[in-house]
Amino acid sequence: VLKQALGQALKTEAGSTRPLPPQTLQDLVWLGIAPQTVQALEPYAFVHPTVSTVNINTATAQVIWALVPTLEWAQAQTLVSARTQKHFKNLQQAQDIVTSAVFPSGVFSVNSQFFSARGQVRMEGIALAMQADVQRVNAKVSTERVQSVGIALPVGIQP
Repeated sequence: VLKQALGQALKTEAGSTRPLPPQTLQDLVWLGIAPQTVQALEPYAFVHPTVSTVNINTATAQVIWALVPTLEWAQAQTLVSARTQKHFKNLQQAQDIVTSAVFPSGVFSVNSQFFSARGQVRMEGIALAMQADVQRVNAKVSTERVQSVGIALPVGIQP
């Protein structure tokens, strides 16, 4: 369902009126994705402005399993376990572990271009949590989005 909704949102036809591509995960609800599904995706995904690949060295077993139709759940777990011993230098090394699945280079890679950095600042009993989505292209690093993800006030203080 998610793949179909995103495909429809990104389809280009001359003179067509199509929805804008999603800017946040919450925008997926507008494309017909159930709010519970979007909430379940939040720990694993974020929306960024360009198409990128999934790093097979850092992706969760759930993400790898979801992106490879011929992959069984146990095989995805085997890949994650194998890379804890030694990260893959290329996709062929992952392919050698699970020979029945295909890891397309347009979907997977062995490095990351986007990162999500989280931090928290505490001062006089107040805690502010922040998240930044960062893009690295060669040696250039840029911040795509910075947002406050939570604030904690001392007991008895109202915002």
